[in-house]
Amino acid sequence: MYDAVVVGLGGVGSFALRALAKGGARSLGIERFSKGHTWGSSHGKTRIYRRAYYEHPSYVPWIEYSIQQFQQLENYCGDSLMQECGTLLMAPGNVDGSLPPRLQASYDSAEKYGIPVEFMSNSNLRNRFPQFNFDDTTSNHPLVGLYEPGGGILRPELIIDAALKEAEQHSQTSIREETTVVSYEELESYVEILLRSGDGENEAIQTKALLISAGGWAGQLLPSWSPHLRVLRQLSAWIDVSSATDPNLYSYKNMPTWVMDTPAWPFPLYGLPCDSDDHGHKHWLKVGVHGREDVLQDASNNPIHVSGLELEEMVSASLLSYNQSLLGAQGTLFKMVLPCLYTMTPDSNYLIGPLRENSRVFAVAGLSGHGFKMTPALGAMMADFALGKNLDAWHFEFCSPERFRFMHM
Repeated sequence: MYDAVVVGLGGVGSFALRALAKGGARSLGIERFSKGHTWGSSHGKTRIYRRAYYEHPSYVPWIEYSIQQFQQLENYCGDSLMQECGTLLMAPGNVDGSLPPRLQASYDSAEKYGIPVEFMSNSNLRNRFPQFNFDDTTSNHPLVGLYEPGGGILRPELIIDAALKEAEQHSQTSIREETTVVSYEELESYVEILLRSGDGENEAIQTKALLISAGGWAGQLLPSWSPHLRVLRQLSAWIDVSSATDPNLYSYKNMPTWVMDTPAWPFPLYGLPCDSDDHGHKHWLKVGVHGREDVLQDASNNPIHVSGLELEEMVSASLLSYNQSLLGAQGTLFKMVLPCLYTMTPDSNYLIGPLRENSRVFAVAGLSGHGFKMTPALGAMMADFALGKNLDAWHFEFCSPERFRFMHM
């Protein structure tokens, strides 16, 4: 019998398995695809990390913990897994001079936790960051910014690979790829799980704790949580800036990660600078859309290729985001466009906790497009549950499914 079985080995699951291994547990990781796949939510070459958190200030301690774990993982594997380059939030300024909502919420988190941030007027933005398009003719309110110098880049594929390798260094940790969970049943002292391998063979196993971090597939395994989860198809694109006026402008040495609100687009845009350490793609500039209402009834029905309309959408996103006079003709010629899954909750805060009181099943779901930076903390919560540790110090009450208890009655 296993001490714990982790279902889903993306960002959260890989760190849960790592924490279980460090805790001496006999554990098994289950992945329906192969390790490091691009079908879910834990890929994309680079991801943003930031501490001044507008979604909810209670996330900040989890981010701080996670950054420490990323750094420890770097020491283990010897690779560069993160890069500080700053994070810039931009939104149309208010007439009365007050901060726009996203910037104000970030500023409040920064004030509470002593995180350095800098307000930037439109003229400051233009002078310091000419890479961006500040000529939005649809708004009478020029963009203003909040700059966090301590933000930066995470490298998700490298991170997951390193976390799983460290977990597998422990003799009591094993991983099964191309394996799905058919069903599970909680019994008095354990959970029985029916697995199906890629060749169609079924096998029943037992575990003291079942930890579910299945991303877009979580709703299929968590029927009581499913009404609170929606899977949305998002898009990211990469522009080759090697022929730009000054390609070095787009390196992380000269450009921050960023999130932009603009009246010209129905939801936020975001992007990341070129990762100069990724030698095969060191001139690839990223742009993404955050919050597209493209609902998938089944996460498995997510085409890996993008349609013509989706490509046009990403061209528009690039034109709105970046200063095309500096990019030239390359500004709308993409080297790659990839889909990514967001599993959303109604309020965009996570779902975390046991399925019910005294349950042996603990899940993390609904990361709502802002979860990768906190995967070490979320994985540690899952491992602590399986290892019988007190979870009070994590303070995840605001992510409890109980907040939606009466929503669908």
